[in-house]
Amino acid sequence: MGSSLTRFPTTQHKGCLFHHTQAVWKKVQELGMVVLYRENIQIKKFVRILMALAFLPVVSVRPAFCQLRDSFLVQEHQQLRNLVQYVEETWLTMIPIPF
Repeated sequence: MGSSLTRFPTTQHKGCLFHHTQAVWKKVQELGMVVLYRENIQIKKFVRILMALAFLPVVSVRPAFCQLRDSFLVQEHQQLRNLVQYVEETWLTMIPIPF
């Protein structure tokens, strides 16, 4: 982390991308979504976008998340609703993002 702070001095380090995506993937497994993830390209894309929110500027995370949360795909799949709820409660509420 020291070298990244040297190269990007204005960047704020808020966590580890590996551990974030690993936790989301474990939740996908826990919710029994692995087959759905592998067989449904829309679900796979949705989960990957959910994981990629970490690459957005902080001020864009919440609006992008809300757009995903309110998507038609989430309304169709209870498992996605549960995954979105997990991400919101764990990554956007328990680990607050300053706005």
